[in-house]
Amino acid sequence: MANDGCKIIIDGETKTITLQEDIATIKRIFNKDLNDELTLKSIGEICNNKINFYVASYQRGYRWGKDEVNALLDDIYEVYSQKDKAQNYCLQPLVVKKCNNVKYKQQLSSLFDFLKEGKDNISNEDKDLKQEAYELLDGQQRLTTLWILLDSLDSNSNHMYSIYYELIRNVDEDFIKESKKTINDWLESKKQNYEENNFYEKYKNIILENIYFIWYEVKRDESTQGTNSSQVHSEKLFRKINKGKIELTNAELFKAMLLNSENAHNKKEQDELIQISFEWDKIEQSLRNDDFWFFISNDSSEERTRIDYILEVYARTLDKDNKYDVGKDRYSFLVVHEGINSEKDSNISSEFEIIKKAWQGIVHIHDKLYSWYHDNELYHNIGFLVACEGKRRGIASDTIVNLYKDVKDEGIEETRNIVKGKIYDYLVIKKWKYREEGQGRGKKRKKYYDIALSEKYELENLSYDSDKKYIADFLLFSNIYPLIKKDEKGDYSKGRFPFKLYYNDTWDIEHINPQTPKRGNIIDDILRCGNVDLVWQYLDKCHHDEIKNIKEEERNDKTLKEIWKDYFLDGGGDDIGNLVLLNSKINREYHNALFNQKRAKIIDYDKKGIFIPLATKNVFLKYYTENPNEFIVWDNNDIEGYMNHLKEIFDEVSTWSKFSQKNNTELK
Repeated sequence: MANDGCKIIIDGETKTITLQEDIATIKRIFNKDLNDELTLKSIGEICNNKINFYVASYQRGYRWGKDEVNALLDDIYEVYSQKDKAQNYCLQPLVVKKCNNVKYKQQLSSLFDFLKEGKDNISNEDKDLKQEAYELLDGQQRLTTLWILLDSLDSNSNHMYSIYYELIRNVDEDFIKESKKTINDWLESKKQNYEENNFYEKYKNIILENIYFIWYEVKRDESTQGTNSSQVHSEKLFRKINKGKIELTNAELFKAMLLNSENAHNKKEQDELIQISFEWDKIEQSLRNDDFWFFISNDSSEERTRIDYILEVYARTLDKDNKYDVGKDRYSFLVVHEGINSEKDSNISSEFEIIKKAWQGIVHIHDKLYSWYHDNELYHNIGFLVACEGKRRGIASDTIVNLYKDVKDEGIEETRNIVKGKIYDYLVIKKWKYREEGQGRGKKRKKYYDIALSEKYELENLSYDSDKKYIADFLLFSNIYPLIKKDEKGDYSKGRFPFKLYYNDTWDIEHINPQTPKRGNIIDDILRCGNVDLVWQYLDKCHHDEIKNIKEEERNDKTLKEIWKDYFLDGGGDDIGNLVLLNSKINREYHNALFNQKRAKIIDYDKKGIFIPLATKNVFLKYYTENPNEFIVWDNNDIEGYMNHLKEIFDEVSTWSKFSQKNNTELK
């Protein structure tokens, strides 16, 4: 076997190797020491030797779901379908270490006997494993799945290897049950092969004879004495292996499939592969531009490569029936791989043309998104919708996926209109509601769109408690919308909204005038913090004759409080005219401070280069107030000016109803 060609499959990536050829790569992946043993073992050899495997409690247990199990079954079936020409396939490595005198609670075969009998009282008493075993440091998921598969093909487990668990959890049992069901369902789908071709026996023989593991045995550390120190050594190795090995992303798997030189059968195709490689690098480079990335994504984590995002959008356009779970790690690769294989089965195009077509689809998605990024209006409107999304199952934005499906072949102008319609749907058609029609048994619930804010004055009726998410989103839009408008010269002079900076922080809905001033009364705080004469000057400018006619000798603190109570706010209230979007950290620093104190902080942070959204900054500059009074308090005059600004934005969005696909639609 050492000199034969062998196909390695690592989470879907297939590559033909010889052991000598890739020995250096395998060493690097697994941090191999010179004393360790690296060989190839067939499943048959492992079964014939009745090897015992041991899973220590520090490992997470069995966690493979339907997608992972099906992927392994399909890989093996690919070998089976080659019949007499079947090549040897090698699965991702087993990393093991010999162990003696360990305690265990359950053996996989015993666990299965209990599960088959429907019993729940599985014993968890400690037992001594008196036989020599190999502790599994890596490969538990595949080895367990293969055992379940072999048991489904031939329940005589005496001819198989054994797996012992130091700890068995209820969740482990649930995953094992689900895996068993998935395997049985998959075998059932091949039922047409059973009687005629003796499918069970042949499939089992393929597993035993043609499927190999890279067997990587870590030699016992002689410097460690005793069971405890040996266990510590194993845990360190386990962490080291899982930290050091290469995790293959959807992008890496697809790239390996796409750029495989075996796909190109002539010089023209080889040249095209080189061009595809160049295009791949250019797409990756463009996605490293944070301004572009945070326009399409509100995900600041780096768990996956950014090109995985584009692959997921492509996969979701293919997966029209939602056959796969978007939240699974291998979602994009599984969908694209199946799509390519389906076209191969049709024999309409060559293998290279099929793969090239898939790549062209991915390039089209990237180029479409990049064209939106360069359009100022689309950048802000699409970026807003992406920012409003909550938690998602995958990495790609639902907004981007659905929009691409809608406007795949449309130009910029039509895309702008469709996006406006989506913003109208989001900000005006606020939420679904139910109403009941009829009486008694004939009563039915109808689902309909609530035109919650069909009139501009209803902005004032938003509830801070029940509409908080909507208020936050509308305030965000009020900070973004002005950046879409051109100045008198036809330029976008106000710059672009920095979505990256926005995602770097958390945001609060901040009361401009505090709901509960620090000492319980705004005028008390003003008198404490400011000059009384300055307050009277401010009141004189408010154009109330009764205030102007107060005599000098009557201008004392008592009179001031009475006037304030009659004419001015005592606390800010929850109306949207008293609310702005503000960085949570800044908000916590001056919680319940007065308007003038908040204003000073905002100006100071802005000078330091801290990101303050445009509309929020304008509020504290009283930009929306006509003939503003002193910057002591946010008064009714200021609220009116700010509300008029928000109403203008809402009125403009309301005119986008002509672009809406949902406007006033009733669903039956």
